[in-house]
Amino acid sequence: MTSRSLGGAAGPQVHAVAAIEQLAATDGVLAEVLAALTAVIAEQALQNSGFRARLNEVLANGRGRSMEAAPCEDPIAPVAPACRSVPAKARPKRGRRAPGPWDPYIVYAEVGEEGLKDRLSQLELEQLRDIIAEHGMNTDGLAMRWTKAERVVGRIVERVVDRAAKGDAFRSA
Repeated sequence: MTSRSLGGAAGPQVHAVAAIEQLAATDGVLAEVLAALTAVIAEQALQNSGFRARLNEVLANGRGRSMEAAPCEDPIAPVAPACRSVPAKARPKRGRRAPGPWDPYIVYAEVGEEGLKDRLSQLELEQLRDIIAEHGMNTDGLAMRWTKAERVVGRIVERVVDRAAKGDAFRSA
């Protein structure tokens, strides 16, 4: 099958068939599995409009944000590294951060202050900053500028312990 057999335009179907045929030459089992998976997804999308809508939604979300297509001169030629889709560096929108990996207040209630410090020390600096942003722990505006994770961990623990103890004076003993 060539691009000329489809009216001169090389569509994604032609490219997919060519890629699977080339893969079959080196790994026939993987090529069969990919072809069967693609057929099942296409058939399900054809029969089920809800599935088709969800599939379009998922693919549309990934299309603009996480993948950047590299230009390819010949879509039927073997897939070279320059022709593959390259994942773009995931960056949150300006002024918005991703939610933290877990809630520090729940961890503090379960394992206490030392357990919270241990769990926080396992996270990367960006994940710690996500927790600070999600829970409003950066009231002075300094914590997001800190480059040492230990300092950020200290801020989170300090704020969690303070907020957890808030109102203790009014509780009966």
